[in-house]
Amino acid sequence: MNKCPMCGSTEFVYDEQRGVLFCAKCGYVIEEHVIDMGPEWRGVDKNGRSLARASPVNAAAPEHGMLINIVKLRESKLRIVKPVALLTTGERNVMELRSIVKRVVANVGLPESIIDEVVLNYRALVKMGYRGRIKETALALVYIACRRRNIPCTMKELLKNSDVNIKSFNKVYTQIASLMNIKGIYNDEQLMNMTLRMLDSININNNVKHRLILLMRDLIEKGKANGLFNGKTITSTIAAMVYASLLIYNVNVRQRDIASIAGVTDVTIRNRYNELLRRLNFRIIV
Repeated sequence: MNKCPMCGSTEFVYDEQRGVLFCAKCGYVIEEHVIDMGPEWRGVDKNGRSLARASPVNAAAPEHGMLINIVKLRESKLRIVKPVALLTTGERNVMELRSIVKRVVANVGLPESIIDEVVLNYRALVKMGYRGRIKETALALVYIACRRRNIPCTMKELLKNSDVNIKSFNKVYTQIASLMNIKGIYNDEQLMNMTLRMLDSININNNVKHRLILLMRDLIEKGKANGLFNGKTITSTIAAMVYASLLIYNVNVRQRDIASIAGVTDVTIRNRYNELLRRLNFRIIV
């Protein structure tokens, strides 16, 4: 309606509290029960309590942030009891996973935004039929999130403050990587940074170190082409390459020492080293 049917005025006033639209000149009610189509309002009352009518849905929170509380009705009186959240088994797993990830993020000093990323990835895995152990899953998803963000964080750091062993972690990580179609979350720069950290822990002169770096670049490229990194722990594969490079340049070092630097066992280094020689089809004569 463009004008008042009583006086012909085109000036209208809207009363937000009563939802009434009336003529500013004669007071004739143009329309009642008008719905406010504006944005959701927020505010606080005189006691500082929120007056928000709705909260945003958080897909990374248990039950998407919409938990149900229970109250008891007894003897015709409403008695408030301790809130009880009605959670499904899946949402209880989300809550437990989120709690574990929070502790890991705090202990290792990672960005808090990783928490929501991990939970969202876990929800996606569950939809694909994934049913893995929560602790191992939490650490594996944090590890993947760090690699995607180029955050320097090793498995050793993540496992340090947990009761998860490396074998169990690797099993879960491999399963998740397959479901998420993760083939190579490490780029060349990250692999070389890992190499440099290992070489810095070994007492060698700069001339030999420079040659080792050049050789490692070549070994990494050939290793990627021959599938050496597929389904294996990246750290152990790099450590085996470093060990092979040191032998080529006659640097006296033990497998046990390289394993300690990499945070893996000397048996793992030996297996990766033998696989390296077999896949790349060369021999090292010491």
